[in-house]
Amino acid sequence: MSKEKSHYVYDVELNLIGGNTIISHIDAHTDENGDQILNIIENEKTDELRFSKNGEIFLDGEVVLVEETKFGFDSENSIDPGIAPKAAKRIYWQTGSPYDPGSYYTNQVGTTKKVLTASKVISAMTVAALVAIVISVLALTGGTAAIFSVIASGAIAYFSKNNPKAKAFSLKDVTYVHRTKGFNVTSKMSVYKHHISYYANTNYTGLIDIVARFQVFAY
Repeated sequence: MSKEKSHYVYDVELNLIGGNTIISHIDAHTDENGDQILNIIENEKTDELRFSKNGEIFLDGEVVLVEETKFGFDSENSIDPGIAPKAAKRIYWQTGSPYDPGSYYTNQVGTTKKVLTASKVISAMTVAALVAIVISVLALTGGTAAIFSVIASGAIAYFSKNNPKAKAFSLKDVTYVHRTKGFNVTSKMSVYKHHISYYANTNYTGLIDIVARFQVFAY
């Protein structure tokens, strides 16, 4: 990574659906208004992604519409979480469980559902731009492009093959904690298991894939 006139320029290796990888070249900076801007190049694809201070997201100058259909505690399908995370020294994500097998994380504590609509067709987006949007709208604290790139690449691959003119899709993040330990699995660690589903349609139908990831809070 290099810093050029307040621009951070770096390359990220992203994992794609099917096991391949791609290098995303990113030029990141903050403009005079305080908006965060990412200029992204992936082979022949380019995107400019802007995260404004007021919470809006712009892709190539056009706003990305985010519809929030459900957020937080789901009284029908979840237990009462009673969770108040401490200030973590570090928050990170991984594909495997950091404590006990992943199958032990069965107590559902929350559901987030979002519909994303852009002016640009999904099949034409860079993986890095789409994964940055997903991380932002699902509020995946500590999330990195590398760990979630399979979601974005899966959506791009699906729409490229099945509906290349599509500009919208839906996402669902169901969060779980350990079945006996709860959120705080040790005095030094707390864990959420996320099941992130993404769908071909805006009404949460046409499942493309479900990806499991673990969010770890280290104290």
